[in-house]
Amino acid sequence: MKFRYFLYVIILVCAAVYVYLNPNVYSKPESVSSIESFDHHPPSLYESKIRHLAELKQWLNANQFSQVDDFLSKITLDALNPWDRKGTLHFYLDYLKSDKETFSNKDVHLATQWVNATGSVYAYSYRSLVNYRLGWQARGTKFFAETPTYSIHQMRKYFKMAIRDAEHSLTIQSNNGMAWVILIDIKRNVESKQEVKAIFHNAIQSAPEYFPIYRTYLSFLQPKWSRYSWEAMFDFAQFYAREKGGYFNALITKGHRFKAATLAGSRSRLPKPIDDRTHDNKAYNKYYREYFMLDKNWSRYQKAFELLIADTPDYVREVYHFTRLAVQTKRKELANQYLNQLVTMGVAALELDELRHIAWLLKKYHYDEFAIVFL
Repeated sequence: MKFRYFLYVIILVCAAVYVYLNPNVYSKPESVSSIESFDHHPPSLYESKIRHLAELKQWLNANQFSQVDDFLSKITLDALNPWDRKGTLHFYLDYLKSDKETFSNKDVHLATQWVNATGSVYAYSYRSLVNYRLGWQARGTKFFAETPTYSIHQMRKYFKMAIRDAEHSLTIQSNNGMAWVILIDIKRNVESKQEVKAIFHNAIQSAPEYFPIYRTYLSFLQPKWSRYSWEAMFDFAQFYAREKGGYFNALITKGHRFKAATLAGSRSRLPKPIDDRTHDNKAYNKYYREYFMLDKNWSRYQKAFELLIADTPDYVREVYHFTRLAVQTKRKELANQYLNQLVTMGVAALELDELRHIAWLLKKYHYDEFAIVFL
């Protein structure tokens, strides 16, 4: 009896020593949704580009504008894909702002120095972008009727300057797709439908493959902006998907997500804003999913997605959106199929917030075997 007791004590002591020397053996595994669990993930393409932009920003702040021009000319010549925003001029210029979150008059001053120094298409495009963003910041997020007159005046002042620079950049380089996008997005708020349509047609004659032009006009065609019908928006999407094929099928998939977001937004709107929130987030997510739960909507969305991926198999972000919706609407067979494809394509093409979100979703819907891949 004493020997057995002594043996138990020896085993417990050995176990305690082992755990002390190997503290991670019995530690609780990290949650899939933990931010810390992403710290060891290999840098995504997005993160790598952001780090690469540090040098570009240093040149700009040091007034080495010719080096900035040279860098951007190489980027736009070697753009990844017309449909990938990380391959567009807009992506690079957006990250030159002095503050991480917002633009300021400091950016206007620096952009003007750049314009005066080189007068390049990139300098004019950047100053146009700065004033465009400052216009929206001045406008705020309230309904137009609730926005102070001064804010509207400031918005229009900035927009006028943004339009002037965008139009000037087009005299230097007529296929500057970013400038066309800014013009469409501003003028859809102040011009008639026919005038915006005319700008769109001029834009696609100059830059016929620049996908963001079509995407911006698609957004304009939503009833809440243009008073067109949903049918008119989808007719536009289907016309260019048929005519151009390939990644233009994304106009249809994006159209469905636009419609789902608009309907969910109207059904989840709060009577009074709470903590700057105008919507009940839980209700919004519920109604957004419900749109894709309807077989008719899902069938059309899936058909366009499959045509898109057949022609453009490396369109990672659309695979991400489709997979996320397949998981949320509990279409398990499809979810498994495209989760495998997403893993094969490599998660490095996704942004950090997308990695976090899909890992959280996979854990929530019990796709644990896939969730670990996104950690």
